[in-house]
Amino acid sequence: MGRKAERLFKQGRALFAGRDRDPERAVALLVEAADLGHGEACWMLGRRLGRDDPEGLRWLRRGIELGDDKCRVETAMRLLGGIGTPVDEGVAADLLRAAAGNGNRVAAEELTGLRRRQASRRRTPEASLEAAVAEYGLHVYADVIRAAVLPSVRLVGTPSSADGLPVGASKLGGTPDLGEAVEWPNGTGRPLSFIAQINLATVAPCLPGGLLPAAGLLSFFYDAEGQPWGLEPGDRAGWQVVFAADAGSLRRAAAPGEVTAFGAVALTPQPEQTLPFGRTMEARGFGFNDDASDRYGDMREAFGAHFQPHHGGASRHRMFGHPDAIQGDMRRRIEATLRGGVDLDAAETAELDEAAKRWVLLLQVDSDHDAEMMWGDAGCIFFWIAREALAAGDFSAAFVQLQCY
Repeated sequence: MGRKAERLFKQGRALFAGRDRDPERAVALLVEAADLGHGEACWMLGRRLGRDDPEGLRWLRRGIELGDDKCRVETAMRLLGGIGTPVDEGVAADLLRAAAGNGNRVAAEELTGLRRRQASRRRTPEASLEAAVAEYGLHVYADVIRAAVLPSVRLVGTPSSADGLPVGASKLGGTPDLGEAVEWPNGTGRPLSFIAQINLATVAPCLPGGLLPAAGLLSFFYDAEGQPWGLEPGDRAGWQVVFAADAGSLRRAAAPGEVTAFGAVALTPQPEQTLPFGRTMEARGFGFNDDASDRYGDMREAFGAHFQPHHGGASRHRMFGHPDAIQGDMRRRIEATLRGGVDLDAAETAELDEAAKRWVLLLQVDSDHDAEMMWGDAGCIFFWIAREALAAGDFSAAFVQLQCY
């Protein structure tokens, strides 16, 4: 690879951002650099053309031929997640080993994660948790950690370049499927954005009985323009959950022209075990010292990513279980909001804690590159529902929290 290829690469990379941004010219320069043997140019082309674009995968494979480790890692991640290509863990492992052997840290971490996931398929969920607890030296706390585990449904996304998904299919973004008599939900002065719909017949088998109706469609709407945090009583106009008991009577709705829309991503449910975030009521009861608290945070992250049987993808969408919280205990914040604002750090927390336990995570929607969703600064929106409302099938009582970095 010569100096000309490097010069073309730097010029192309610079044109993807800044005042002189010119993506079309940038791609042309990167193609020229790649043709001259620049492996990282192949990686950038593979990333910029989209993760479901076959042409992008072809550029990554060209980069692998040139010996580029970034191309090896990116291709391996697609092979592990089935993104634009069938899942092939054997080829992915070979690519990760080659890159890790060259000192690529990300490849080494992903290879470790793959080995953990493969081991978890030979274990019960309980044994996988025990393995994680032992690996992070938390065996003294094994009983309290084990008691806090909650089952969840991970919703794994597959991009759909056009919303050609069947009516009633679980998906993120695209266009919703609503009943004939259901109007597009509105917030305060503008229509709400369609966020997701979940076909309950596919999700219910992944959860303990009775949590959800056995059939029907749940559709989630949110003010994607205003992005209310759910910290003021008036924020409740900024979201709506619609339940259709008869999924057979749905039709694809026509979106209002002025609404913020998102790309369609098919969602496939898979069962997953979850642990509580470190700043929650449950984790406060574990009795950790500072060192154990730090190790638990690392273990919780690894348990969600690596000690589950399947690769869940980069975005973490889920129903039920513990949320992938970013800031604090959202259940207490909801109770505080409903009471007109309560000092969460006040001494009288026991009653607030007890009341907060009634809230259940209905849906977590992560920021998602494929759907072109971004919540705050790479955050999530969380739809919660009180147990009594869930038991009554009153999904209109859902309450949203937004958290970000």
